[in-house]
Amino acid sequence: MPSFPYKLITFDVTGTLLKPKSVFKTYADFAKRCGIQVEPTDLTNGFKMAFKTMDVNHPNFGLESGLGWRAWWLSVVKETFKSAVPEETGRIDSVANDLIEHYAKGSAWSMEPQSIDVLKSLKSTGAHLGVISNFDPRLHRILRENGLSEFFSFVLTSYEAKCTKPNVAIFRCAAEIFKQHSGVPLIGEEALHVGDDYDLDYMAARSAGWQSILVSSKGTNSTCKDCLVLKSLQELKEHLVK
Repeated sequence: MPSFPYKLITFDVTGTLLKPKSVFKTYADFAKRCGIQVEPTDLTNGFKMAFKTMDVNHPNFGLESGLGWRAWWLSVVKETFKSAVPEETGRIDSVANDLIEHYAKGSAWSMEPQSIDVLKSLKSTGAHLGVISNFDPRLHRILRENGLSEFFSFVLTSYEAKCTKPNVAIFRCAAEIFKQHSGVPLIGEEALHVGDDYDLDYMAARSAGWQSILVSSKGTNSTCKDCLVLKSLQELKEHLVK
């Protein structure tokens, strides 16, 4: 039986292992508690615009500009509501703070099917598992409360790495952490990154000299017709663990 080809397998989190539960319904429910009436569908475009604007003006959740991740998210949430209910500006601060605390909890996130089973199987191969995610420091608590932390040798957020995917520097940082844990250097072809985004995960890892697999329920498309796309974590397990 051939030996397992990877010494390190890293995962993206959002959309790969976990996803936030009913984001805009949650926003509307929290607003309702403060007496603000808004339909979840009215928040979608405002959120996308607010997130994109903040990401451009204050990259990596405000780290690069010195704003900080909490103030960054406060701005995103407040701008999201302002676009839908501008007359409620005075009461939005409380809602924003509550939502930031809510999404720090594991219970605010749902696990993708087979996440734990797949991680158990991959860990049994002897490979080190890790996380590389564009996220703020709340991720550690989220993973811990969902019972996922125990599978990972390390969890590397973009905020702590001081760089975001698709920058290859975050993969180099992960390789250095692996070396510290294992005592041996990492050759690129011995590292595999798994994620759901073609640019941020698949191509970013390839640019760093790593192997990569895209996990997407949508399957392949014209953008990634030549890349390996699996439709679920279960397919990932079947592909890697023979």
